[in-house]
Amino acid sequence: MAGKPGAEAYRDSGYANDKTGANAKRLTNNDQIRARVAWLKAQTATSTVLSQIHKRELLAAIARDPQARASDRIAAIREDNHMAGDGGDQALTILIHHVWN
Repeated sequence: MAGKPGAEAYRDSGYANDKTGANAKRLTNNDQIRARVAWLKAQTATSTVLSQIHKRELLAAIARDPQARASDRIAAIREDNHMAGDGGDQALTILIHHVWN
């Protein structure tokens, strides 16, 4: 939803004419349209954040599951590190692998 300039979005929607720029500006100033765009942006942001949180919760559950294979637990930790942008914990992974085996 970051989007395009209004006139470009208006043209891409199939409403191109000689007043494309003016019509796009009129629509972007419409309170109902602004509210709908804000709502859509909020929904997108919420679903993205929840999706990543949910994925990391699943990985944490695998990593903490004493019934899971050590290799699966380590893979879950590795993937969580990757998702968090934390790739520097290789020593911790090796230590956990050693302790769990």
